[in-house]
Amino acid sequence: HGSGRRVEVSRTSSSNDASTSSAPLSFPTASNPGAEDDGDDTIAAVVSGGPNCSVGIVRISGPAAVPILKSIFVRTSRSGSPALDGLGAAERNATWEPCSHRVYHGHLVEAASVKAGGEDGGRSVAAKEVVVDEALAIPMLGRRSYTAEDVVEFQTHGGSICTRRVLDCCVALGARVAKPGEFTYRAFMNGRLDLTQAEAVASVINARTVEAAGAALAG
Repeated sequence: HGSGRRVEVSRTSSSNDASTSSAPLSFPTASNPGAEDDGDDTIAAVVSGGPNCSVGIVRISGPAAVPILKSIFVRTSRSGSPALDGLGAAERNATWEPCSHRVYHGHLVEAASVKAGGEDGGRSVAAKEVVVDEALAIPMLGRRSYTAEDVVEFQTHGGSICTRRVLDCCVALGARVAKPGEFTYRAFMNGRLDLTQAEAVASVINARTVEAAGAALAG
């Protein structure tokens, strides 16, 4: 993108694109080449609203999005019951190829260390998976996603505890917490949004009236 313009997206106190703030985040462009570019890694963030929402959304974008999905998500069995039969999520999902833009129901799990008494009276430590939350998983793959990368969104119960636990699971598996505005930045850098559209995202987020939001959406 050689226009030499600078794109600014609202910087927020959290790591999502959906909150409002007055401080701008500058995208690296031809006129701002020094900005950091971490486009080869996988980012994750809570992208839903305030902590008291009934539903929370955690988004992952990048090359590890699908491997993370397969490592922490256990799909509900065809009978409608949770498929938690002792197999690890990664083992269970070894041959699963998620379909883009399909909604999957299941449970998010994380590894936990469990202490048990040994024969000699000592304590042995074994790993098992525990349920973090019941959730919907929505893969949006490749160019068909917001960032034009592989994206997975988990819809969980709301509140800061559930969403933070899910985000921590993603980070433990190799993702990093996204910078404010970084999903939109990636959409811009990957050609999913042009400069005008990227700027409009900030205008929609910061709109204080229906008219202002409508004007931003209209471009």
